[in-house]
Amino acid sequence: MTDHTRTSDLSTLDARRGSTEITLSEDASSYRCVRVFGAPPARVFRAFTDPADLRVWFPSGAPEGSEMTKCESDAVDGGRYHYILVIPEHGPMAWHGTYTHVDRPDRLDADEWFVMGEDDPTGDPTSQTLTFEPTGEGFKFGSAVVGGSIPSQYIPAVESGVRQVMESGALYGFPMQDVSVTVYDGKFHAVDSKEIAFVQAGKKAFLDAVKKANHNTFFLAHGGPINTPDDVRYALAHTTGLHGFVGASSLERMGVEQSLTNLTKEFKSITL
Repeated sequence: MTDHTRTSDLSTLDARRGSTEITLSEDASSYRCVRVFGAPPARVFRAFTDPADLRVWFPSGAPEGSEMTKCESDAVDGGRYHYILVIPEHGPMAWHGTYTHVDRPDRLDADEWFVMGEDDPTGDPTSQTLTFEPTGEGFKFGSAVVGGSIPSQYIPAVESGVRQVMESGALYGFPMQDVSVTVYDGKFHAVDSKEIAFVQAGKKAFLDAVKKANHNTFFLAHGGPINTPDDVRYALAHTTGLHGFVGASSLERMGVEQSLTNLTKEFKSITL
């Protein structure tokens, strides 16, 4: 596991950018780069392999006017990826790669060729390995129930309810990570108690605890414009109230991922 204890506060984007560490091998034939992201490993894995995400972040650090003309990625063993980024005054730059091993969502191994211009790749590839690890201690669940207030056979059901909330997101639909939960008390009925009731109890108790906790929420945001029907007033009315959208009267907005997904479904379902 990677040791991230060197950074005490990673709650801001600048802090996470500043967490980047690059170490060159003694013979200078390879290097190791470590970077902290404000998202769970599975989400970062998706950002590195999903063309929809790659088109957002891959060209973001390129000079103004750069255009990503090709973005293909098939993240399976033996699958290929191919990116082309056209840079003003420099022309096209291309990345050709083959995924040699995929362990979703923990690891990617690939052979890659980088080409300046429009030629096909030649020579030996560069081998690379990407690992995606949680920066904290992951999820821990324990029971401190005494006296049988909750029978032991129902404790796993409580844990299941907590895990469901972590996966779906207690707030704004974002998955949660690095949580320690201890169940210490409860009630049951000798005749009427069912497993599903303890699943629901675990969900409700965990949701209540999250609301009372001092938590950080990292938003994955995408920038506009949003293509809408001619009736822009309708679009404005339906984006202004969505969580994560900013801007009083412009469709050039930053929206959190879940809001954009829901908004897309709503627009597709209507006819003006």
